[in-house]
Amino acid sequence: MASLVRKITAPLQAPVREESDNRGDPDRLRTGLIRYAGYANEVGESFRPLVPRAAVNATYVAASGYVMADAAWRANTLPVDSPRSPMVEVVDTLIWQGLASIIIPGMAINRVVWAASRLTAAGSRVPTIAGLACIPLIVRPIDQGVDWVLTTFLRPAYPDSRPDSAKRT
Repeated sequence: MASLVRKITAPLQAPVREESDNRGDPDRLRTGLIRYAGYANEVGESFRPLVPRAAVNATYVAASGYVMADAAWRANTLPVDSPRSPMVEVVDTLIWQGLASIIIPGMAINRVVWAASRLTAAGSRVPTIAGLACIPLIVRPIDQGVDWVLTTFLRPAYPDSRPDSAKRT
Protein backbone atom coordinates (compact mmCIF):
# COMPACT_ATOMS: atom_id res chain seq x y z
CA MET A 1 0.00 0.00 0.00
CA ALA A 2 2.80 2.40 0.90
CA SER A 3 4.52 1.80 -2.44
CA LEU A 4 1.26 2.50 -4.26
CA VAL A 5 0.87 5.81 -2.40
CA ARG A 6 4.50 6.72 -3.24
CA LYS A 7 3.89 5.87 -6.90
CA ILE A 8 0.75 7.99 -7.05
CA THR A 9 2.22 10.94 -5.20
CA ALA A 10 5.71 10.88 -6.81
CA PRO A 11 4.78 13.42 -9.52
CA LEU A 12 3.46 15.73 -6.81
CA GLN A 13 6.73 15.92 -4.88
CA ALA A 14 8.06 19.04 -6.65
CA PRO A 15 8.17 22.00 -4.27
CA VAL A 16 5.45 24.61 -4.65
CA ARG A 17 6.97 27.42 -2.65
CA GLU A 18 10.42 27.51 -1.22
CA GLU A 19 10.82 27.10 2.52
CA SER A 20 12.94 30.24 2.54
CA ASP A 21 11.55 33.55 1.47
CA ASN A 22 14.70 34.31 -0.58
CA ARG A 23 15.58 37.13 1.77
CA GLY A 24 18.37 35.34 3.56
CA ASP A 25 16.11 34.83 6.53
CA PRO A 26 13.77 31.87 6.90
CA ASP A 27 10.06 32.36 6.50
CA ARG A 28 9.32 31.51 10.10
CA LEU A 29 5.58 31.13 9.70
CA ARG A 30 5.97 28.55 6.95
CA THR A 31 8.86 26.54 8.38
CA GLY A 32 8.28 26.57 12.14
CA LEU A 33 5.78 24.67 14.20
CA ILE A 34 3.27 27.53 13.85
CA ARG A 35 2.62 26.37 10.26
CA TYR A 36 0.50 23.55 11.66
CA ALA A 37 -2.08 26.14 12.74
CA GLY A 38 -2.88 26.38 9.02
CA TYR A 39 -4.13 22.79 9.18
CA ALA A 40 -6.43 23.39 12.15
CA ASN A 41 -9.60 23.64 10.06
CA GLU A 42 -8.78 20.38 8.27
CA VAL A 43 -8.46 18.62 11.62
CA GLY A 44 -11.68 20.31 12.75
CA GLU A 45 -13.53 19.11 9.65
CA SER A 46 -12.25 15.60 10.31
CA PHE A 47 -13.67 15.68 13.83
CA ARG A 48 -16.97 17.29 12.78
CA PRO A 49 -19.06 14.15 13.48
CA LEU A 50 -17.64 13.85 17.00
CA VAL A 51 -17.41 17.41 18.34
CA PRO A 52 -19.78 20.37 18.69
CA ARG A 53 -20.06 22.83 15.81
CA ALA A 54 -18.41 25.53 17.95
CA ALA A 55 -15.26 23.40 18.18
CA VAL A 56 -15.10 23.07 14.39
CA ASN A 57 -15.68 26.81 14.01
CA ALA A 58 -12.84 27.48 16.46
CA THR A 59 -10.46 25.56 14.20
CA TYR A 60 -11.40 27.87 11.34
CA VAL A 61 -10.62 30.86 13.57
CA ALA A 62 -7.18 29.38 14.31
CA ALA A 63 -6.46 28.71 10.63
CA SER A 64 -7.67 32.19 9.65
CA GLY A 65 -5.42 33.72 12.28
CA TYR A 66 -2.48 31.85 10.79
CA VAL A 67 -3.37 33.10 7.29
CA MET A 68 -3.58 36.72 8.46
CA ALA A 69 -0.32 36.44 10.40
CA ASP A 70 1.40 34.97 7.35
CA ALA A 71 0.14 37.80 5.13
CA ALA A 72 1.40 40.41 7.60
CA TRP A 73 4.74 38.61 7.94
CA ARG A 74 5.23 38.44 4.17
CA ALA A 75 4.47 42.14 3.74
CA ASN A 76 6.70 43.22 6.62
CA THR A 77 9.67 41.14 5.45
CA LEU A 78 9.40 42.11 1.78
CA PRO A 79 12.85 42.97 0.40
CA VAL A 80 13.50 46.65 -0.20
CA ASP A 81 14.29 45.99 -3.86
CA SER A 82 11.18 43.86 -4.46
CA PRO A 83 9.08 44.95 -7.44
CA ARG A 84 5.96 44.05 -5.47
CA SER A 85 4.41 46.49 -3.06
CA PRO A 86 3.59 45.26 0.44
CA MET A 87 -0.13 45.58 -0.35
CA VAL A 88 0.18 43.31 -3.40
CA GLU A 89 2.11 40.83 -1.23
CA VAL A 90 -0.68 40.90 1.38
CA VAL A 91 -3.41 40.40 -1.23
CA ASP A 92 -1.50 37.59 -2.95
CA THR A 93 -0.81 35.82 0.35
CA LEU A 94 -4.39 36.19 1.59
CA ILE A 95 -5.82 34.80 -1.64
CA TRP A 96 -3.29 31.97 -1.87
CA GLN A 97 -3.55 30.98 1.78
CA GLY A 98 -7.33 31.47 1.86
CA LEU A 99 -7.78 29.05 -1.02
CA ALA A 100 -4.96 26.59 -0.24
CA SER A 101 -5.23 26.52 3.55
CA ILE A 102 -8.88 27.17 4.35
CA ILE A 103 -11.47 26.97 1.57
CA ILE A 104 -10.41 24.07 -0.67
CA PRO A 105 -9.03 21.70 1.99
CA GLY A 106 -11.96 22.42 4.30
CA MET A 107 -14.42 21.54 1.55
CA ALA A 108 -12.46 18.44 0.51
CA ILE A 109 -12.18 17.04 4.03
CA ASN A 110 -15.82 17.91 4.75
CA ARG A 111 -16.95 15.88 1.73
CA VAL A 112 -14.69 12.92 2.59
CA VAL A 113 -16.05 12.87 6.14
CA TRP A 114 -19.62 13.24 4.87
CA ALA A 115 -19.20 10.34 2.41
CA ALA A 116 -17.56 8.12 5.03
CA SER A 117 -20.34 8.90 7.50
CA ARG A 118 -22.93 7.74 4.96
CA LEU A 119 -21.13 4.41 4.66
CA THR A 120 -20.72 3.72 8.38
CA ALA A 121 -22.89 3.49 11.46
CA ALA A 122 -23.77 6.63 13.40
CA GLY A 123 -21.16 7.47 16.01
CA SER A 124 -18.43 5.61 14.13
CA ARG A 125 -14.92 7.01 14.18
CA VAL A 126 -14.25 5.90 10.60
CA PRO A 127 -15.26 9.27 9.07
CA THR A 128 -12.83 11.09 11.37
CA ILE A 129 -10.03 8.65 10.55
CA ALA A 130 -10.79 9.00 6.82
CA GLY A 131 -10.68 12.79 7.09
CA LEU A 132 -7.40 12.79 9.00
CA ALA A 133 -5.88 10.28 6.57
CA CYS A 134 -6.71 12.54 3.62
CA ILE A 135 -4.88 15.59 4.96
CA PRO A 136 -1.35 14.60 3.89
CA LEU A 137 -2.66 13.41 0.52
CA ILE A 138 -4.46 16.61 -0.45
CA VAL A 139 -1.98 19.27 0.68
CA ARG A 140 0.51 19.22 -2.20
CA PRO A 141 -2.04 18.86 -5.04
CA ILE A 142 -4.11 21.72 -3.61
CA ASP A 143 -1.03 23.93 -3.13
CA GLN A 144 0.14 23.22 -6.67
CA GLY A 145 -3.32 23.82 -8.11
CA VAL A 146 -3.78 27.12 -6.30
CA ASP A 147 -0.27 28.20 -7.29
CA TRP A 148 -1.05 27.38 -10.93
CA VAL A 149 -4.37 29.24 -10.89
CA LEU A 150 -2.86 32.34 -9.32
CA THR A 151 0.21 32.29 -11.58
CA THR A 152 -1.90 31.76 -14.69
CA PHE A 153 -4.83 34.07 -14.05
CA LEU A 154 -4.27 36.49 -11.17
CA ARG A 155 -0.58 37.29 -10.78
CA PRO A 156 -0.19 38.57 -14.37
CA ALA A 157 -2.68 41.32 -13.43
CA TYR A 158 -0.56 42.52 -10.50
CA PRO A 159 1.28 45.79 -10.95
CA ASP A 160 4.80 45.09 -12.25
CA SER A 161 6.48 47.45 -9.85
CA ARG A 162 5.92 50.06 -7.25
CA PRO A 163 6.02 53.70 -8.26
CA ASP A 164 9.44 55.20 -7.48
CA SER A 165 7.95 57.36 -4.74
CA ALA A 166 6.50 54.30 -3.00
CA LYS A 167 9.71 52.26 -3.01
CA ARG A 168 11.28 51.76 0.36
CA THR A 169 14.87 52.88 0.76
